[in-house]
Amino acid sequence: MKRKTIRDFWKTSSVATPSPATSQDSQQQDGNDGESDRTLAAGKTQEPGKNVPSTSRDSTPPEDVPSAASRSTPPEDVPSAAGRSTRPKSVSSTASRSTRPKSVSSTTGRSTRPKSVSSKAGRSTRPKSVSSTASRSNRPKSVSSTASRSTPPEDVPSTASRSTPPEDVPSTASRSTPPEDVPSAAGRSTPPEDVPSTSGPPEKKAKKVRHFSSTWLNHKHYKDWLVYKEVDGVGRMFCKLCIKYKKGSAFANEGSTCFQATTLKDHKKSTAHGAAEKLEKLSKSMCIVKASAKMVSKAEQSVVAAMKNVYFLAKEELATRKHKPLLELEKDIGCEAVSSLSTGGNATYDSNESANGFQDAISATITEDMLNEIRNSTAVSLMIDESTDISVSKNLITFISYIYRGEVKTRFLQLEQIEGSSNAENIYQALLSCLEKHGIPVSKVCGLGTDGAAVMVGRQNGVAALLKRENPHAYTTHCSAHRHALAVSQAAANHPYLRRVQNTVGALHTYFARSAKRSGALKGVQQALEEPVLKMLELHKVRWLSFGNCIENIRRSLKSLFEMLREEAEEDAQADGLFNELRNFKFIYVVYMLEDVFEQLNIMSKIFQTKGLDFSQVDPAVSAAIGSLRDIAAGHHGPSLTKLMEANLADLYPGVEISDNDDQTRAEVQNLTVNFVADVVRNLQDRFPQTELITAFKIMDPSKLPKHDQQARLHDYGTQDLETLLRFYGREDNAEDEEAEDEEDNTPPPLTVDPDAARQEWAIVRQMMFRLRHRDVPIVATHEMWEELEIVHGTELFPNILTLATIARLIPMHTADCERGFSTQNRLKTKLRNRLSVTRLDTLLRIVINGPERRDFDFHRAFQRWAQVRNRRILP
Repeated sequence: MKRKTIRDFWKTSSVATPSPATSQDSQQQDGNDGESDRTLAAGKTQEPGKNVPSTSRDSTPPEDVPSAASRSTPPEDVPSAAGRSTRPKSVSSTASRSTRPKSVSSTTGRSTRPKSVSSKAGRSTRPKSVSSTASRSNRPKSVSSTASRSTPPEDVPSTASRSTPPEDVPSTASRSTPPEDVPSAAGRSTPPEDVPSTSGPPEKKAKKVRHFSSTWLNHKHYKDWLVYKEVDGVGRMFCKLCIKYKKGSAFANEGSTCFQATTLKDHKKSTAHGAAEKLEKLSKSMCIVKASAKMVSKAEQSVVAAMKNVYFLAKEELATRKHKPLLELEKDIGCEAVSSLSTGGNATYDSNESANGFQDAISATITEDMLNEIRNSTAVSLMIDESTDISVSKNLITFISYIYRGEVKTRFLQLEQIEGSSNAENIYQALLSCLEKHGIPVSKVCGLGTDGAAVMVGRQNGVAALLKRENPHAYTTHCSAHRHALAVSQAAANHPYLRRVQNTVGALHTYFARSAKRSGALKGVQQALEEPVLKMLELHKVRWLSFGNCIENIRRSLKSLFEMLREEAEEDAQADGLFNELRNFKFIYVVYMLEDVFEQLNIMSKIFQTKGLDFSQVDPAVSAAIGSLRDIAAGHHGPSLTKLMEANLADLYPGVEISDNDDQTRAEVQNLTVNFVADVVRNLQDRFPQTELITAFKIMDPSKLPKHDQQARLHDYGTQDLETLLRFYGREDNAEDEEAEDEEDNTPPPLTVDPDAARQEWAIVRQMMFRLRHRDVPIVATHEMWEELEIVHGTELFPNILTLATIARLIPMHTADCERGFSTQNRLKTKLRNRLSVTRLDTLLRIVINGPERRDFDFHRAFQRWAQVRNRRILP
């Protein structure tokens, strides 16, 4: 059957025009039923059997026309407007999906409506013949609801049409009141007695059983914390974060059985879960930090191991190119510390460049420690010297002395190449550059020690003069060891025979040093004669003890030399000449005499080369040496010469004929001894004068204090010497200084003291020194005395006297440290390593000289400095 459209339906249907009477009846009922409308609107229920007025103000449809709002099926002869299905002959509600009585249709399925009348919402009263909620126009008398899905008959117009129905069909949208016997469809009232309900009481819906959705476990908001598991056969949801951090919630304790997405959302937004999430984020960040720290720690261990290798090579003065073979050896023997050194891809850190980077970090760490100590010192002193290395590069070496925690420390400061000629101006500029680089002000320099060369100590344009122009309180000294060597060498130069002895000493060294056969033969003779096995040493002009050591070895090996040279003299002219020279009485006597003289001179030389030498040690050493030399000149022979004079030469050297053993020769050698010793004494006195300033500093020497039974002399002890020091270091209080108080820079120079305060402090300090000097365990050394006073009493009790004592202790008395530095330079820069630059040589010298023992060095700080220089692949 062809389905008819709504338009076709309206074309074939006949519509009756509603009568005026019907409209009037509806209007009349509106006024009568107003009270009933208000009652139903308030939700009141009418008793059964009574008139049930509708709450709607619309007119009630006729009895034989069902409500448009009801879902019932129209009669069999009336097809549905939608035309989708055919309903049975009786009326069936589409909303309740159950069978209704023939003339009763319910829209909700909860209550029974009057016969053939149903209101959809209970808000309006339908006209007597037709009611529709879907259309806003009046419907024909026998038209059912548009909500019905069945096809309407051809003679029944569709309720969906927007055309006006006939006059006798009132509009369903009108607000007229239904008849008394028709209850409202929305009302909750009981149906009339004559109309039994077929639907019964309202049916309760079955409770929906909810289940856990496995998709929640992969949800982006829940997957990090949601856990599902069965407890006692019941599935429950848990939050592992709340459980981990012990947060009180259902998800952390017994578990949640409310399997709804809203439950998960509510838990995620809860305060307890938020706190747990924050703790988890913090924990993860800490784990990342720990993991990163662990990686850094592993990398640090490898780098530190490599640094220790480089440190070892430098301290042992070995070539840096041994770094890679040493690492390979450690890897072969299973050293785990260096096994991960090449984790940075192609960065293996075993090249010379890497080793140089390690050396730079180590050197910078050592320098940093030294500069921190220097900043705490009131004053510093410098020792400088120049030398030429194997590559004919002119270098200036600088050492610095300072006081740290009461102790005088001397450290290598810098090795710098002198640009251009090595004149005073270039040397001075190199010195200023060194001080500026390390942040040391020139005004803090209290003393400068040199080797006494003219370029250093020239009065007009020497380095010392240039320094004094900028810092008038800088005191310049000539190295004591150099002065001692010059005094002896010049004294020997005045006596021709002593120069001849020097030549003989050199010839002996050359004779044996150039022949292994001769050296082996001499060794065999020494062992056969039970003499000490000694070599013939080389005489060095720059080595102050070399002459004395050469003489000592010759004297102790003289019997073996006689035997050796006598056998070789028959075939070797050089051996014959040396044998004849050695068996001369004059030579033998001079050797014994020089051994006694140099025994005293060497004691003084060793004192002058002591680290931390101060002014208080120089004068006693010079005085003791001069006294011993005068005894030798007066005939009080030393142990060696006494042995010679008391022994019989034939018994002392059997089988050797001693030449020129007569009285004239004996007189000559005695006269030579007296003159030589006199010259040495005179040169020492000339080269170690008693300068006014050094003499005044002796009041700081505890050995100069009055004796225990002479305490009465203590009240004026050091008064005059203190005034001498105040003239040199005292701060002048004049009008110009008073006017300068308002200026921005009014800080007094660091090497000046307040004269009045210094005098008051000295009266107290000398009493302390006297008690320390004469206590049960007396303090004799100057450095021990002032270390004790500074540590016990600090620097605030007597700052002016302590400043003077600091200057006295820091004035350099030698430059032996510079000579040792050059010796180290020459051991490092050899023929095989002659391409070492001055910068690399400076770094190595700092490690060798200033570096502590490997076990005492802080490699962690060196690693941190190395890691900060640039990005390192081995680090995360």
